[in-house]
Amino acid sequence: MTSTTADPPTPAPRAPIAAANLSPMMRQYFEAKEQHPDALLLFHMGDFYETFHDDARRCAQVLDLTLTTRDKDKGDDAVPMAGFPVHALAPNLARLIAAGLKVSVCDQLEDPKVAKGIVKRGITRVVTPGTVLDDESLDARAASYVAALRPGAGRERWGLAFLDLTSGSFLATSAADRANALAELSRRDPREVVLPPGTRTDVLGAPRSGRRVEERTHPDEWRTDLPEALGDAAAGDGAARAAAHGLWSYVRELAPTSTAHVRAMAHYALEEQLLLDELTVGHLELVRTQRDLKRPGSLLSVVDASVTVMGSRRVASWLLAPSRQLAVVEERHGAVEAFLQRPSLRAQAREELARVADLERLVARAAAGVASPKDLGAVRDSLLALPAVEETLARDDAVAAHGAGLSALEELADELAGALVDRPPPLARDGGVIRPGYHAGLDELRSLHENARDRVAALEAEERQKTGIPSLKVGYSRVFGYFLEVTRTHLAKVPPHYIRKQTVANGERYFTTELKELEEKLAHAEEQRLALEEELFVALRSRVAGRAAQVLALADQVARLDALMGFAEVAEQRRYVRPRMVDPSSSPGLPLVIEGGRHPVLETRERELGEPFVPNDMHLSADARQVLLVTGPNMAGKSTAMRMVALLQVLAQAGSFVPADRAELALTDRIFTRMGASDDILSGQSTFMVEMLETSRILRDATPQSLVLLDEIGRGTSTYDGLALAWAIVEHLHDQVKARALFATHYHELTELSRQLPRVRSVHAAAKEWEDRVIFLRKILEGPAERSYGIQVARLAGLPESVLRRARDVLQGLETGAAAEEQAPRSPRLRKARTTPQLGLFDDGSAPAEAAAVDPRLQRILTELQSVDVNNVTPLQALNLLAAWKGWARG
Repeated sequence: MTSTTADPPTPAPRAPIAAANLSPMMRQYFEAKEQHPDALLLFHMGDFYETFHDDARRCAQVLDLTLTTRDKDKGDDAVPMAGFPVHALAPNLARLIAAGLKVSVCDQLEDPKVAKGIVKRGITRVVTPGTVLDDESLDARAASYVAALRPGAGRERWGLAFLDLTSGSFLATSAADRANALAELSRRDPREVVLPPGTRTDVLGAPRSGRRVEERTHPDEWRTDLPEALGDAAAGDGAARAAAHGLWSYVRELAPTSTAHVRAMAHYALEEQLLLDELTVGHLELVRTQRDLKRPGSLLSVVDASVTVMGSRRVASWLLAPSRQLAVVEERHGAVEAFLQRPSLRAQAREELARVADLERLVARAAAGVASPKDLGAVRDSLLALPAVEETLARDDAVAAHGAGLSALEELADELAGALVDRPPPLARDGGVIRPGYHAGLDELRSLHENARDRVAALEAEERQKTGIPSLKVGYSRVFGYFLEVTRTHLAKVPPHYIRKQTVANGERYFTTELKELEEKLAHAEEQRLALEEELFVALRSRVAGRAAQVLALADQVARLDALMGFAEVAEQRRYVRPRMVDPSSSPGLPLVIEGGRHPVLETRERELGEPFVPNDMHLSADARQVLLVTGPNMAGKSTAMRMVALLQVLAQAGSFVPADRAELALTDRIFTRMGASDDILSGQSTFMVEMLETSRILRDATPQSLVLLDEIGRGTSTYDGLALAWAIVEHLHDQVKARALFATHYHELTELSRQLPRVRSVHAAAKEWEDRVIFLRKILEGPAERSYGIQVARLAGLPESVLRRARDVLQGLETGAAAEEQAPRSPRLRKARTTPQLGLFDDGSAPAEAAAVDPRLQRILTELQSVDVNNVTPLQALNLLAAWKGWARG
């Protein structure tokens, strides 16, 4: 198998070393290393995890450790090593995983005190970015997926599977082509992607920071029959099942003991969701901002009022995959409305629900055998809190069903409550985990340990009486254990059966057979107590793991309940309304009517922005107002209004109410956005090329039920080229695609289309001029804008006054020239500028077909170009094709 990451590469293979030159311990190390040679090996030695050779260099680099050497006397042959204490495994493992590394952990499998010869060791876990369960490396409010992608050949569907080991969720689907498969992959944002053998990693597009890619070498892992552990063998289609099989094989190999809680594979159809590709998710800032890729400032940060992390993850999943099923959307809206109408009950239920911890990830850790006493304490407290939520909701029939069954695991909760202390420690090995009275044998050992001081005091008093030595003391040291100390004054009174142990400055230390027996009994009791307590804890953890399916079912119910009540909370606080949803099959006009709509994020930042947010109306429909041409100056609110429309559509189909006075929205199949300027330096693509590629994708994939947002298309090239392209794109949207669209532009000539095409309308972002300054009204009004106010906006940006004066002079001359064109014959210069043809890509300026007719080289290139499947070609394949065509053109 091979693996790659976008950050540090996997550790380089070690240099071969003759086995005869190795110590027994190092032979053991290399035997463990051979099991997973592409993984960085953490080797348990005493109180440390050590790394050696290239692993040590990488570990020291990532963790900022000091690189030392083993066998320093060997000079250049000394072995590099780096390590950290055993108790620091979790945070250091998190940092290694965050660096995109695969890590294998080799632990001591027996107590070194009783080991005969070298301590037995073995690989206990192999951790990758997608299979890690340690809390320190996970975002509690985001899913943590490992994914598998099985590319389709020709017209075959592409299979995708996603497993979140931290919650046990296993999902699979298929996509029609590479573009849709990558869009779904991007939406779920897995930390790791597994590919079938022979698949080039560039099929995934540009590398993503922190994402690990693993190419498997076994074709039989990608069979279309489903493993029994994943449920119905016929679930989903063949492509989805093949991806699921490949993913399951990979995870079972790396984490065989961490999959007991994984739920049966759930197949879902992309066609049942509102599809949002990576660009749209980014442009709309659904879960993170474009500037710093952080949650604050995103739509999620505004509408997620969940009181549990499970609820937060559910809200994020709904925003990234809104439903296209009217029944699902209406059911969520109904629940939000019911909770909104019951504020007191909702407040009490949310207060009680806030005591519920992350049951999904806690039970996953229990199933993997890594849950701590503190984790089980959180499970106990959560299960004990849920019956109160059920009781609260049961008081009102309208919401009672949402809490029904939350007390289903009271028996397990009671057992955990009876077994665990109120505040369990983070580690079981130190004891203090099990409550007194839970186990009689443990209580006896604990009593022996706790009464040790009394036993010692009693023996001391007895010996003083027997010997007549009033200053005799029983002491203890880690080196010598218990001893009887007699000062020099009373040495003559020491009985013959006292055995001398140590001379000290002011006397002698002794022990007796009785004292030694007491010492051994106390020490043995302490060892027994700790061992028994850990045994009882492991048994409790196993019982929790055995109820994983029921706990996860409760967790799913809690997540949904929390998300819905959170939506109701936001609706009350920010005056959101229930949208009226329309089934496209029953209303071909596909209405999108928003009255008093507000941008959900910007309206919360009025104080920061220094002005009140201005609501806007927006009306689109497939039969009358299909395309809205949005004109107006920069900063006037065009993009804000357009994004507001898309965000309200996402919120509505996610199940939330929307920030508006009224909304009527037809279900939408996809939202496409092309907003803002960007280039792609790594692939050599200019801003304009990126713009055209993204626009091409939209025109190819959009349907009449889609919503399209295009912002200033054509601005990256010459004015006439840009205007011509924008004009043709609007016509294509209107005549061919028939998708509802918002098209922002500074090409005022485009507004002529609202008079030529029946379903195109013009609106504008209003502004007023006052004393050579512009005032933005932030209001979208009917009709085209009268002016662009570009110079006034430049004044706001602080351009020098001399530049502004010159710009006004030039503008006046241009406007005068434009008016003269309409009234009189054009001047020779203007006529020449307007009539000189655009230079073509071909030497003689001819059209491609005409040029090809006289040049067989171009004909060959055109033939090849027409045969390329642009939906499935990878960037590397495209570059290879261009290189070949360039060679043909040179002859």
